[in-house]
Amino acid sequence: MRKGILEVTLYNGYEEELMLGCLAALASSAIWLLVATFLKLPISGTHSIVGSTIGFSLVARGTQGLQWSKLGTIVGSWFISPVLSGIVSVGLFWAIRKFILRAKNPLKAGFYSLPIFYGVTFAINVVSIALDGPKSEYKETLSITINLLLYMDNIPTWIAVVSSVGLGLLVAVLTQLCIVPMQKRKIANKMKNNRQPVKFIFDDSVESSPSGSPKKNRRPISLGSDKQLPAIAEITELRSLSDNKSPTLKQVLI
Repeated sequence: MRKGILEVTLYNGYEEELMLGCLAALASSAIWLLVATFLKLPISGTHSIVGSTIGFSLVARGTQGLQWSKLGTIVGSWFISPVLSGIVSVGLFWAIRKFILRAKNPLKAGFYSLPIFYGVTFAINVVSIALDGPKSEYKETLSITINLLLYMDNIPTWIAVVSSVGLGLLVAVLTQLCIVPMQKRKIANKMKNNRQPVKFIFDDSVESSPSGSPKKNRRPISLGSDKQLPAIAEITELRSLSDNKSPTLKQVLI
């Protein structure tokens, strides 16, 4: 309704009908959001409330109750905004990868770019609020005109742009003086605390000293001598007996 998709003048004298219709649109969009969230469907709350508002207006006043030009603008923005945001995202990612991530010193480049990101973000928010913020609205109360909101619609465009740029520069300077040194100290302390001795692990031996060499426990002799020593002893005895031609050779073979 704020965008003007409904022809509210058709509800003059039928304010209760308009109120019930808006309540029905709000309830239906809320139920659909809950169902879609449960089903894990990718939906938008803005699309849901716009569709439910159009639905109740078509039922209540037919096609005359809608501003089709405003509705076309809203629907067109649903298709244009993803394309534009994708283009901006690609350009921003390319700049970050080229000038920060692939720089000779990425950490230093990141510190240089931090005030720029803070300042530009703040400036964009300020200019968007100044150009599309709350408008002037007056209310007659006891024969006194009261200004309910700010005079955002009376601010010239050039003043809004200059003010946003100035505030963005101020935020960038404050970021360079306060945020950047704080982040440097934080990263330095984290790197200092993460320095630990290197641990070498070989089987059952653990050596935590970087200078010393890991030592492996010796294998007990009894582990290999139980099966191999009797055979070696028998062959050695046979060879020694055959070389000496002892008369007890037959007894050993038996």
